[in-house]
Amino acid sequence: MAKSSKHLIIIESDGKRRKFAKLLFTGDGSYSLTAPYHSAKKAVLSKMTVNYDTDEQLIAFGDALELSELDEGRLKITHHRSGFVQYSGDGVRSGLGDDGKPKGLGVFSRPLEEVGSGPAVGAGVQGIEQLEETTKCSKHDLMVDINEIPKLPRSNGVMLELHYFQPPIRRFVFKDSKGRNRIDIIHPAGFIVPMFAIHAPEDCELPGLIGVELYGQKFGYGETGFSLSGPGEKERLNEKGEKVADVLGCIFPRPTDFDGATSLDYKPEEG
Repeated sequence: MAKSSKHLIIIESDGKRRKFAKLLFTGDGSYSLTAPYHSAKKAVLSKMTVNYDTDEQLIAFGDALELSELDEGRLKITHHRSGFVQYSGDGVRSGLGDDGKPKGLGVFSRPLEEVGSGPAVGAGVQGIEQLEETTKCSKHDLMVDINEIPKLPRSNGVMLELHYFQPPIRRFVFKDSKGRNRIDIIHPAGFIVPMFAIHAPEDCELPGLIGVELYGQKFGYGETGFSLSGPGEKERLNEKGEKVADVLGCIFPRPTDFDGATSLDYKPEEG
């Protein structure tokens, strides 16, 4: 049976180690990223439409296709090898129904074998002091000092982006001075982007590679909060001939003035 693996991403700051998120691989090569280990307990999950041909790409939550609240359980987003992308976790409806449609929030993106370059899954945190502390760091985990993370002007948080690479790209991975796996890619603007690298298990069905990019970012969550988002579905043309796609998005904590969402929390029927 092919192996799975778990990799905790840890940020060290002010002498403390904080759990940012966990990357998981399954036996078929699919991967998941958990929501950051933040103290927030509420969330707004949505499937929104992105217009790639207009200046303002993201449509507001009020115009989202689907909305829900997450009240309990560890949330994660999974990009399955088949291309199905979904939110799941303890108490969250997930998977496909008999009609082939998602039971909860999901989209049909590209199968992993067809994924090209570029960020696929992202998580942002404003207020890393709200992240859960840990004293552990195994050989499978990735620990990064806050001072190693490049920052944009007026940054008040950290953004994490995962880039999926096909198995042959593993040959470009090298070790840094701390023994961590690294890989460099060329940004479309022509600059070299250094990333950390996490391998899927060699004996899984699709032993790909995840490039981990971390950088400082300015967020507007209020005092603190975080986000978790994933790849969109395959692009389509709308009635105006513009390229659009549905994407999954999540914001923690749940906005206090938000109302009317359908909960994805699963409550087993009594009987």
